[in-house]
Amino acid sequence: MKLTIPYPVPAHACFRNLTGKGRVKTSRYRTWIRAAGNEVMAQRREHFDGDVTLSLIAKRPDKRRRDLDNLLKASQDLMVHCGILDDDQQIIKVSAEWGSETAIEIEAA
Repeated sequence: MKLTIPYPVPAHACFRNLTGKGRVKTSRYRTWIRAAGNEVMAQRREHFDGDVTLSLIAKRPDKRRRDLDNLLKASQDLMVHCGILDDDQQIIKVSAEWGSETAIEIEAA
C-alpha cells in the first residue's frame, strides 16, 4: 500500500516537555497530524494486524541540509493515528530515501 502524505514534521519538533504535564505534542505536530491524517483518510487504505515493513520516500522541500531519519517518527505515528496500524511496534523494518514525492509504503512482513 502506498500513501501520499505532506512532508513530515522532524522528530525534534514533535514534542516538548512542560513542567507538571510531562511530554506533550507541539501545536506544529498536532496541526500536521490532522492535515496529514485527512489526506491519508481520503486515499484508499487498509488496516494491518501483524508485522509490517515501512518505507518513507521524502521529497526535499528546499536545499537546506536535512537528516532523513528525523522524518520517520511522525510518519510512523501517522499510521497509528489513521488506524492503519494498531501500534508502531508492528513495524519490524524501516527504510527511508529522498525521492520525487513524499509518500509511505507499507507491506505485510
